[in-house]
Amino acid sequence: APRDGSDVDELLKNADLAMYASKARGRNRYSEFSGALLEREQQRLQMLHELEKGLQREEFVLHYQPIVDLRTLRIVKAEALVRWQQPLHGLVSPAQFIPAAEESGLIVPLGDWVLRQATRQLQDWRAHIAPDFSLSVNVSPRQLHADEQKVQDWLDWLAQLSLPPHSLTLEITEGVLLNGDRATSDK
Repeated sequence: APRDGSDVDELLKNADLAMYASKARGRNRYSEFSGALLEREQQRLQMLHELEKGLQREEFVLHYQPIVDLRTLRIVKAEALVRWQQPLHGLVSPAQFIPAAEESGLIVPLGDWVLRQATRQLQDWRAHIAPDFSLSVNVSPRQLHADEQKVQDWLDWLAQLSLPPHSLTLEITEGVLLNGDRATSDK
């Protein structure tokens, strides 16, 4: 004080920011509060606010990466990739918004939206292009840990679209299985 705050509330808030920054960097670390730290935190909070609004306004779009069978040179599968078409910033890289979505829990409704949109597209491709076409969708560890996310809901959704379960591959990171609890492994 007074450099980092002029009253107790401001000093404690700024000390908390430094503590959380230190924890994020790992054990046995320390961080000092700085204007740059405050600016990063404000940007993070703004990103979370914009993410929440983006979900409400349906600003997300899916792009599909084709997977080619090299023997036949035929596209047999695709991977759904989410992108954020943010009105002020244009196309936002997943590297910028996925970590914030993970941290905040917004990845659960976003991931569910991705799965439902992607499977609607899969239904159309199977009906009009190739009846054996399949699709991969990335699933976040946070989605699998979330109580509100039920695998049965996804299976029911596939049935509603008349899609066989083998037409969809859910891609997870290795850490989900290595660090997951029993309920996550069961999912």
